[in-house]
Amino acid sequence: MFLFDTDKAQAVLFFGKEGVSRELLYPELEALLDGYVPIEEWANTTQKAAYVEFNKDFIPVAAVFFTMAFDTRGAVDRSWNLPLLDMARTTARGPDLGAGPIHMVCASQCPIAFFKDWMWDPDLKPDGSHFKQMLRALKRNRLGVHFRVVHNTEDSGAGLSAKDLQRLEMQFSKQYEQAMREQMAQLLDGQKARIASMTSDKDQAVEQLRGEFARKSDEFQAKLEEKEAVVRDLEQRNRELHTTIDGQLQKIDGLREYYEHKLRRAQGTEAESLEAVKVRLEAQWNSKIAAATAEMAELLKMKEVELLYRADHEEQLRQEIERLRRSQQDSQANSGDLFLEKLSRKGVNFVTYQPGAGHITIPYSEMTHFLESPTAFTASYCGVSEKNYLAWLKHYQMPVCGAVDEAGETCCTDLPRVVNPSDFVPGASDLCDKHAPGKKSSKLKAV
Repeated sequence: MFLFDTDKAQAVLFFGKEGVSRELLYPELEALLDGYVPIEEWANTTQKAAYVEFNKDFIPVAAVFFTMAFDTRGAVDRSWNLPLLDMARTTARGPDLGAGPIHMVCASQCPIAFFKDWMWDPDLKPDGSHFKQMLRALKRNRLGVHFRVVHNTEDSGAGLSAKDLQRLEMQFSKQYEQAMREQMAQLLDGQKARIASMTSDKDQAVEQLRGEFARKSDEFQAKLEEKEAVVRDLEQRNRELHTTIDGQLQKIDGLREYYEHKLRRAQGTEAESLEAVKVRLEAQWNSKIAAATAEMAELLKMKEVELLYRADHEEQLRQEIERLRRSQQDSQANSGDLFLEKLSRKGVNFVTYQPGAGHITIPYSEMTHFLESPTAFTASYCGVSEKNYLAWLKHYQMPVCGAVDEAGETCCTDLPRVVNPSDFVPGASDLCDKHAPGKKSSKLKAV
């Protein structure tokens, strides 16, 4: 890697028990974050690392000390989203390693409280072990960084002219831009291929669910038709039972008429014989009626059981069909979430740009929080309340004094824009010196 001597190189150093265990250039870290080059020996571990910017003398001028968790495959945990480049621009200072006090971010010096859990503290003495290991690793230059020294022709009296230097600078800039374009093209092609593959997997999964639903729907439709056939058979048997009962009643009526006729014929006999015939006829009558009643009651009981069985099975079938309909609706409703989850598992990152926070990588686990309230998510990311963030956003979009007089006219004096939401103080940062807290004014009020 070739740089001008005025440039700053970027690297990430991982610390182990024996010192610096692995060194990566920043583009290599980006490939690691994209999941292209997992580190299997670091599976299910958390490693300490430092993002370092160093000059042509291989002396650090900025350092961010952070931790990085790895999953079961040795890929970086998807929730990791530290803005290393932005954090390296902090105003916090560390020890002087030979090029002045370095810009340093660590657990005890973290400008954004949201990221503190992902930071760690090195030995902060100038001759501390971590800084010594960092200097030795950079001096070894296993990263292959080379700085091209451009001599000043006026001081040396010889060498390249300003025009030649400009030409070389343009040449190296074009080569660097071409290399970056090729790298980005490769990354974009890889991402497009992965997205196409995941889209195909999603379509196959949806088609499979549809087929499964159609199959189960056909099965239950067949069962429903079978139960309807059983119900029709029961209704037919019920009609047959009614016919049988009507026949029995007609038979009983015929017997009653027959015995009444015999009774009338026997009325001319003696009184004792008549009484005996009457008792015998009544006994026979009662016996016939009891038998017919018992048979009819048994037939009615069978009918009630069959009708109850029919109603129970109809209810079960209706419940199962309703469950299948809800299952299909849930499958269709959740297809978007399943797709997002598959995108996250395949390594696709969700990135949004928000004022005051810049580009934020949103983990899949926090996507619901972001979609419910982007402003609340951004405010939490910046370490401020949502109310203060909205007040800062209003000031950031129009940095003028918001004091209003009794006539309803706004002061509108231009104010310096507060860039960071955490530095904004409502009621102070949005007022000019004339209307700031502590200034007496009986005619104006701040809104």
